[in-house]
Amino acid sequence: MFGTSLRNLVKDWSSKCITLGGKSYGSLKEATMKKLTQYYQKAILENKGDIQGMKKSIYATLYHSISTDKNPMHMKCPPGKNSWCFYRRVLAKGEKPAPHKLNIGTSINPDYLTKIVPIYQRLASDGLLKGCARDRCLTQNNNESLHSVIWSKCSKETSAKSQCVNIVVSEAVSEFNFGTLKALKEIQKAVNLDLGVEGVKIAATRDYRHKKEKIAKVILLFA
Repeated sequence: MFGTSLRNLVKDWSSKCITLGGKSYGSLKEATMKKLTQYYQKAILENKGDIQGMKKSIYATLYHSISTDKNPMHMKCPPGKNSWCFYRRVLAKGEKPAPHKLNIGTSINPDYLTKIVPIYQRLASDGLLKGCARDRCLTQNNNESLHSVIWSKCSKETSAKSQCVNIVVSEAVSEFNFGTLKALKEIQKAVNLDLGVEGVKIAATRDYRHKKEKIAKVILLFA
């Protein structure tokens, strides 16, 4: 969504003989667009349920990315010694900030700001961010993931007794919410069985894979 919007922006202006991408200083290279996308994604995930917090953080990443030693624009970045912004973090410690080149690489050309801002205005609008509050932006992916866990235990291609389906759904929901390892331990405990070393390894491996899949889906959502 965000990355696609930036790429379309570069294409649209290119059709007007105005180059935003390419190799020029501060251009919207693919690496730069990926970085901005990651910033956008992180701003949303770190401010779950807080629309204004999302909005402030999203705009902070934009101005942070166009800042230079001569024109630092970190006024929207969070203050304090624990800030993700190197500039505000160092100032809070009473130290002199290191060059921007060392901390954020090549800054985005400020001349591009007026062309980029409309994307931020659209993708940081209250209406869109409301859909991201309380994890709603990941609801569909969550549902699909839960369904995959259920069908892996009870195929939808063949019929099954209602009792079997109820057991499978309960087990799948437990695994999805608490992880395979924890869910399996509780089930085994309830029936006085020992999970065993191999069972622990298998469950831990499944949890690790599920975690990687969730991260990949989040990245694709904002790509």
